[in-house]
Amino acid sequence: MMTLEMREKDNMKELDNLIDLVQEETERLLIEYCEENECDDLPCLSNDIDYSGGFHEMIDSSVPVYTNEITEIFYRSGVGDEIEQVFEDSFGAEAKTDKGWPNGWKAAAIYSYLEQEAWQWWNDNAQDAFDTWRTEFDANLKRNADEMAKSALTAQCT
Repeated sequence: MMTLEMREKDNMKELDNLIDLVQEETERLLIEYCEENECDDLPCLSNDIDYSGGFHEMIDSSVPVYTNEITEIFYRSGVGDEIEQVFEDSFGAEAKTDKGWPNGWKAAAIYSYLEQEAWQWWNDNAQDAFDTWRTEFDANLKRNADEMAKSALTAQCT
């Protein structure tokens, strides 16, 4: 039989998995954008990477849709108060009474929490991820240029 403490750990693990997912996907969106646009500088998450809405779509698709999953994460993850506070900071406490949330305000609170975690990853890690990508990109450019020069030289000699 599963104890309450075991359930809280499982639910915290589920929330941690969602956080890891949105952070990994945020990095993937960064690298994908840089590859498509051959960026010289770190792009803006809001204006560049999310121009098409892909960032918010990714977070939205990470939020559980089943009431039981939402309840489990919200109440039994051990950070429900923190999730609720992020929601209130974003929309105000009165927004919890708004009936316009498609899956209820708790799902919107989880969305806000995941979005905050993705932004935290961005603030802490995006520049390093970009610098790594840029170093690899520049090395590939040099390698390709060297190979083209070698091929051209070989072609001249024959």
